Amino acid sequence: GFSQCAFCGLGGYQSSTGRTGCDPCLPGSFMTGTGSSGCVWCSIGWFLQFGQASSCTKCFAGTFSSGSGKSSCDLCPVGTFFASQGSNNCTACAAATFASGRGLTECVLCEAGHYEPNQRSSSCAQCQA
Repeated sequence: GFSQCAFCGLGGYQSSTGRTGCDPCLPGSFMTGTGSSGCVWCSIGWFLQFGQASSCTKCFAGTFSSGSGKSSCDLCPVGTFFASQGSNNCTACAAATFASGRGLTECVLCEAGHYEPNQRSSSCAQCQA
């Protein structure tokens, strides 16, 4: 038998006494240190793919996480962007700009001879002669 208890290592926890093993933290959660009795969910704008870590990672530029406990971040949709890390939502492109793809970090100005009167656009229209 066992003669002494041991703390769970990084990424594991024990929620009850008398057990011989540790439970892993779920994706989107982490433990704050050894000997933890539970895991902590990642905050909005953060993620953790695997629970064996002591902290979460900010969502990368061009991505967002609108809820807590995420194991990944979503790409900003077409017509939106986010330039820095840790976003909980993406910003709509302003009029006269567009974002044609997902996961972009900036909007592009309409080129000469083109326009876009609306926000959140994926392209610009050619001006009529």
